[in-house]
Amino acid sequence: MVLQAEPADRLREYLGQALASAGLTDASGKPLTMQPHDFRRIFITDAVLNGMPPHIAQLVAGHRVIDTTMGYLAVYPREVIEAHRAFIARRRATRPGEEYRTLRFNRSEQ
Repeated sequence: MVLQAEPADRLREYLGQALASAGLTDASGKPLTMQPHDFRRIFITDAVLNGMPPHIAQLVAGHRVIDTTMGYLAVYPREVIEAHRAFIARRRATRPGEEYRTLRFNRSEQ
């Protein structure tokens, strides 16, 4: 079985159909529109806001420069991001070190 990527135009068509059938609207009541790239931005933004270091998100997204990754976060106030990072640091300080194990990528090492 050979897996092939769907053409971008077809993905846009599927996404448009799904949004239309769901009846979702924006704040002004117009039908909601999204592009496939919106999901990439949402994923990276959510990952960083939930503790993924920006330089790791840069690698996941395949960005050559960190400024591109950080541009995804420009829509969020800096204080919100900093407050979240402070929360993660405080939480880690109160938890046992065993909860923060070294990640392994080879299943035979587990």
